[in-house]
Amino acid sequence: MGEGPHGTWIRWAAATMAVAAGAVHVAQVSVHTDEDPLFGMFFVVVAVLQLAGGAYLARPIGPPALVRAVLTFGIGGSLATIGIWAVSRTFGLPFGAEPGEAEEVGVADAAANMFELFTALFLFLWLRQERMAERSWLRWTVVGASAALGLAALWVALRALEVLDPDPRLVLEPGFADLAAVGFLVVTGLFFVQLALWRARPATRLGSVAPVAILFTLALVELPLVAFTVPARGGQNIECRYAPIAEDSGLGHAKLPPSIEIDVGERRSVVVLLLTVCDTPAELVDATPLQPPAGNIRITSVSVDRARSYRTQRVRELTSASSVPLRGVVMRPGEGRYPVTVEVEALSAGEVVLGAFRVEYVSGGVPSSFGFASFTRFCVDRDACAEGR
Repeated sequence: MGEGPHGTWIRWAAATMAVAAGAVHVAQVSVHTDEDPLFGMFFVVVAVLQLAGGAYLARPIGPPALVRAVLTFGIGGSLATIGIWAVSRTFGLPFGAEPGEAEEVGVADAAANMFELFTALFLFLWLRQERMAERSWLRWTVVGASAALGLAALWVALRALEVLDPDPRLVLEPGFADLAAVGFLVVTGLFFVQLALWRARPATRLGSVAPVAILFTLALVELPLVAFTVPARGGQNIECRYAPIAEDSGLGHAKLPPSIEIDVGERRSVVVLLLTVCDTPAELVDATPLQPPAGNIRITSVSVDRARSYRTQRVRELTSASSVPLRGVVMRPGEGRYPVTVEVEALSAGEVVLGAFRVEYVSGGVPSSFGFASFTRFCVDRDACAEGR
């Protein structure tokens, strides 16, 4: 099928965004596999299709009918993926570890959806480039530029309101991811403006310098957005040099989570550790604070919540069906993370820190223990917490 000079740049822009979306999904495969193997497989399929689609867009081959079919599939697939994500964040999916429960909106999934949205829009423009009237072309480029700049403002607002999940376990560098996301959206908006200028006054464009520069800049801002949304995979004793179990939340002194706000008299179940086992199965015996908490809170139980996942929020109420006693749970290699959960009761106002836990276990018939920092902080009395912020 025919392709005008601006069509080449549209196709390449769509190719870079499809590859970027695929890269985000590749990085999230293991995270979603921990939640449910079916989710992990879905991410593998989506990633492969997006990476292959981006490669195909770089050099479409085959008759025009095949090219149109592939591009139409790309549009439909991108929008369908966005639709599935929207359902998972509003009503919850009917299957998985927590069926029917809406997930938090995260930085990584928001970035992937932006890539997919503009992939679909660019593919649509490329398919319609020869048949679209000047007025329609101008309308769609205005829509694209407005969407990009509007999403940039929305991203900043949602991050300021902490609607986009700030949990440092989910995103390697959330602050840099914000800068990359806004930069990507602004450059995408400029790309749509350039498309309108090409079509309206082609004689005034500066040869191919402007489109090459914008496309190159677009690829440059896509790279850090992908890189800064890679899940934080760090942890404590992650290589199992000192014990057969490790803590794999990705938290550390440089990435402290916010204090957990709780009212006096309230009970709350909180994940304090995400444990994994390396090569040898280990049976959990107990997990106790190395330094007992102050009198502001009381720990009423310690358990393992097998229905939780790496992706869910650090703080959330648990159902009795999802939480099982910690003693006797056997951690096995390859089964993902075992969230150690404590139920606390707030007794009086003040700041409380659950700094570290000693985990007792039996591995190879030998009982032992190992200490892990949890970085869990409480602020009891929400009104006082709000005033202190």
